[in-house]
Amino acid sequence: MFIEIPLKEDGTTSFVARLKAHTVLAAVCGFEQNSVSGVGTFYDFLDGLWLGDEPAKVLREPRRKKAKKPKGGEKLLEEDTGRVAYLANKVLEGHSFEEPETLLHTVLTECAVKPSLNFGLCGGSRKSVFAGDGTSLETGASHLGKRVCLCKERGTYQCSCPRVYTGPTANWGWDSYHERWFYGHTLYAITAADSYNDLPLLLHLTQASRHDSGTFAVACVQLRQLYPEVGFKSALLDSAKFPICTLSQMVTFACLQKHPAIRRPGEKFTLGAPPSNAL
Repeated sequence: MFIEIPLKEDGTTSFVARLKAHTVLAAVCGFEQNSVSGVGTFYDFLDGLWLGDEPAKVLREPRRKKAKKPKGGEKLLEEDTGRVAYLANKVLEGHSFEEPETLLHTVLTECAVKPSLNFGLCGGSRKSVFAGDGTSLETGASHLGKRVCLCKERGTYQCSCPRVYTGPTANWGWDSYHERWFYGHTLYAITAADSYNDLPLLLHLTQASRHDSGTFAVACVQLRQLYPEVGFKSALLDSAKFPICTLSQMVTFACLQKHPAIRRPGEKFTLGAPPSNAL
């Protein structure tokens, strides 16, 4: 399926038709002559890679974006700092998080990352450095949803009645780089920063409204589970991860920019002592 991307096919149906028409391309994808699977088989394969059980459509009330925009270059503040502390302490306790993309992580690890580690493309395996950051990933689903009520017929054009949405987990987030709201998800990427290649180690998908500090805590656990043989000595992170910069004594976190407004004035943030096997 990775070959479908550079070919710029419109979808799986046209890609399968192209495979059946080109013997060499089919052979590259692992199919023998005249044995290319049908379109339904490809969709079943793709469904099997995602372990989530979210419905294709959901009926819920509209989700509004916040009225007040952050200042230029600033990120949205984490409203529930207690949630970040809870996640960070779960990391210190050795807790694991099961995510829908777990199988995709395994494919990436076994087929790409581990061979790259063996060739030395990701830096040293004993004392590695990684970088982590999130980026906006807009969805093709509409944030307006589909009306199922009769408010419009009755003259009410703006209502809060439940609507049908085709993106069940999508919501509003703030893109601090472009300084605009977006509707979709956040793709959090951890890359190997100990070489010039910047190869990805982990790709984590979460809701657009999720703060990067909490997302990093979950991604950090996944990183430890996927690469238990790799010793990570330090990480390059931005200011959004400031509340969990003491996540482990064995990892040195470098905040790339100051962000004094991460915590509200007077709030305390404490973490328990990290275990000996933390990252």
